Amino acid sequence: MVATNNWLRNNFGLDGTNPGAQAWLTDPWSGVEEGERPDQWDDRLLLVVVPEEPDKLAARLGGWLKEHLQKRRNTIRFLLPRNGAPNLYLDRDLIVLARAVLKAEEWKAQSAEYGRLLTRFQGELRGLLKDRFDRFAVLKTWNFADPAQCLFHVEGLKARGSQVPDAIDRSLREDLFVPEDFEALVLMATSQNDSVGKLLREIQEPRPNGEDCIPWLGETAIKEKVVRLCAKGKIAISLRGTEYLQTSSGEDEESAWRRMRAKLGTGKHLDETTLFLPQAIPTTAGGATGSSVILTPPLGPTPASAGVGGVAVPSSPPAGGGVHMPAAGPVEAPLSAPTTSAVNLIGQVEKWGISPATPVRDVTLRVTSATGAQLQKLLRSLPDGLLYDLSLKKDVE
Repeated sequence: MVATNNWLRNNFGLDGTNPGAQAWLTDPWSGVEEGERPDQWDDRLLLVVVPEEPDKLAARLGGWLKEHLQKRRNTIRFLLPRNGAPNLYLDRDLIVLARAVLKAEEWKAQSAEYGRLLTRFQGELRGLLKDRFDRFAVLKTWNFADPAQCLFHVEGLKARGSQVPDAIDRSLREDLFVPEDFEALVLMATSQNDSVGKLLREIQEPRPNGEDCIPWLGETAIKEKVVRLCAKGKIAISLRGTEYLQTSSGEDEESAWRRMRAKLGTGKHLDETTLFLPQAIPTTAGGATGSSVILTPPLGPTPASAGVGGVAVPSSPPAGGGVHMPAAGPVEAPLSAPTTSAVNLIGQVEKWGISPATPVRDVTLRVTSATGAQLQKLLRSLPDGLLYDLSLKKDVE
């Protein structure tokens, strides 16, 4: 744990004051560099060092989350000092060493001796700091109305110094993360066809109604666990409507995992990556009952023509005897997709190579059942300037 000179200067004042003693509760960001403040946070895992042993842990940490963070409250890990340790900013030994580090840094250009003293004082300061913290806390249940009612997991740490972040990650993965809870949340998101981006943002926030929070392991680890569920055949994933991740018949989990693991993107791409139940993904083998889309460019120039062997033949011979074959027209290319969602149909149309400029004819959209509200919404969404036929069966009471 390396304390920067700016942090030391802001929190261990050289005028005898110690502005950091209570600032962590009332104004935690004023002594923090601009790029490290919450509005600049990226996907790095966040470790907040608590300078004193909280007198009422739930009230202090819960209140801190409510007052000083507006989002991503479930991503914070609190590093706690050992029992009985004085306030970090009021510990005389730390104050003396911190000020010695600052002065040696300022004077090292004047003499090499100060450079050697800087190295010595920094080592002593790190030694005191790394033995000071032996626990960490993460949010378990959240109560916005009354932060004192929040619950936290508090876990001991044997690691020290630079080994602490990895030790916390390992404890979260192995001791606090419940795979069954995570799977249930992912399956709920899948039933609603949520995006992966929405799922990640949901996990970064405390769960409502007193439900246990799912520990935030970082974007990479959470995405890997989502793909693992896909490799197990529990879910399917649409990658921006252009590619679908789903286990194949007879494919084992490890083979599916190796095929899928590097597929998920980052950033805005995750908001366009959607979760589906496996059977909702279109396949190329076989047909399906239910709704379908049939795209069939007709052959003949008029409805009176009948197709014979792929060639349009008039229904009656022309005057003058003989049968005259019409000039060759466009080649028929019937295409159809099995029952699936609208998003998947859009992806299938793209796979067929149908661009916005591609002409198509005799488009049939079949829906096996719908409510009146759904039918009205469907009709309102149809583009203007086209003509439509409508037929349906209505239940009569």
